[in-house]
Amino acid sequence: MIEIIHNTHRKSDGAPMTQPKQQVASFIKYLGTALKPVSVKEISPLAESGNGHRIPSVYGGWIHLNPRNSKTNEWRISWKFQAGRGGVATGNQDVCRAATVRFADGIDPVDYLENILDNPQSLWLTPVG
Repeated sequence: MIEIIHNTHRKSDGAPMTQPKQQVASFIKYLGTALKPVSVKEISPLAESGNGHRIPSVYGGWIHLNPRNSKTNEWRISWKFQAGRGGVATGNQDVCRAATVRFADGIDPVDYLENILDNPQSLWLTPVG
């Protein structure tokens, strides 16, 4: 299993991240780093289908979660950082990735991310495929 952390305070000055979008962006950054070896450089077609759950991040970024197998808690996730984003991770190209992961039984990643301000703990997942 891989631990995905997220910051609750800005690294630059230590100020609290009080907006959910800020902490979601931090989660996506750590998720992207952890899954880079197994992710693909594209957005899953599921993210554009209208199905699943899209959770916004800062600077137009987002993460999309689509359940694939409820028995094994397997999800197809896509994430995107927009070109021209500000902050520490300034970039001139969109960063798009997708991966399939499995979460531990009883973990609802949508609830975790939608209520990220109430979830300072890490989220654990296992890449699939």
